[in-house]
Amino acid sequence: MAEQNKTNPLDANLSKPISKHEVNQTDNNQTLTIEEENEAIDLQTQEVLDTVRLGEGVNIYDEIVPKQKKKKHHTKNKTWQKNKHTKKITKPKNKYALKDFSKWFKYSFSFNTSFANWKSYHDSTREYLKGTIIISPIKYLFLSVTFNKTINRYYNKYYSPDFSYSFGYSDWHQDTFGLIYSNYADNRFNPDAKHKRFNFDAGSWDLSYKTKYKNLYLYGDIKYIQKYKKGYISLKANKVIKSNKFIKKYTLSAKYKRYIHINQDQVTFSARGYLYKKFYVAGSLYLYSHLSKQTYLEPDYAYTFGWRDTRKGKLSIMYSNYYKPTRFNWRPKEGPSFDRGSVSLYLNF
Repeated sequence: MAEQNKTNPLDANLSKPISKHEVNQTDNNQTLTIEEENEAIDLQTQEVLDTVRLGEGVNIYDEIVPKQKKKKHHTKNKTWQKNKHTKKITKPKNKYALKDFSKWFKYSFSFNTSFANWKSYHDSTREYLKGTIIISPIKYLFLSVTFNKTINRYYNKYYSPDFSYSFGYSDWHQDTFGLIYSNYADNRFNPDAKHKRFNFDAGSWDLSYKTKYKNLYLYGDIKYIQKYKKGYISLKANKVIKSNKFIKKYTLSAKYKRYIHINQDQVTFSARGYLYKKFYVAGSLYLYSHLSKQTYLEPDYAYTFGWRDTRKGKLSIMYSNYYKPTRFNWRPKEGPSFDRGSVSLYLNF
């Protein structure tokens, strides 16, 4: 649940909405407006942010949990462990044993809007409530479903999902693999002839590996989206710095990403720091090997800030323009303004 991509701390290519080119071919030459395209990405951004704590590689900021060496006592052919508190020698627990039923479920709830809704016309962007439930009966295995409910009159006919879902194996420990399926397509509870309920082929499969080399946290990831025949390979390195006169803890990150289906490379530099307790500021810079192949939805830069507390029953408020098609001033096309960024109130249960 909320942290999050779960790129670029998050991957801007997770089940993208219909592009202008595709709409021209399939919808009687109607094109998406800037607001509609921005909104489609907004929705996917929120979904990815809320899956970060599941362990998928979108979380560039947090550390990998290092391996902990325990004193082991060998008795015959069994390996036993010594409890550091009770000093008793006990048999190790099964890593994949069924968890107690009370620990199967996690819930979160959020309200999402933008400054544009407060600044001018109330229905300029989508305003919605979202609830997420994560079911994990066995450690590191999970199923997550997120439900969306629009509460204003804004409607995007190209992308207005009722729900999204993901499942897989996710272990945050060092030297572990992860395999996750995520679907943020235009899923509908009661689809008409033009829509589908689950859109399974539009989801992405991610195989990841996490490790550490000296003081660098390393993430390798292979992503594939069946519907669009798109594949990506990425390698990410994080460095966490905990002692600073002005910032208690901050993280620097560099990520290389290769687009397999086209001749394109992307390099992302990111940084995040906690300025006061739970108040953070973060940003990313994106560089492309071929600007002509940079899609409309891929940004030049992104930033986010807010009060973020993932503890149970604690409230978070965050501003973010991640996944917005931002552009530097010297680029020919202008990107969205500050008030188009998303504002989220988030609560964990």
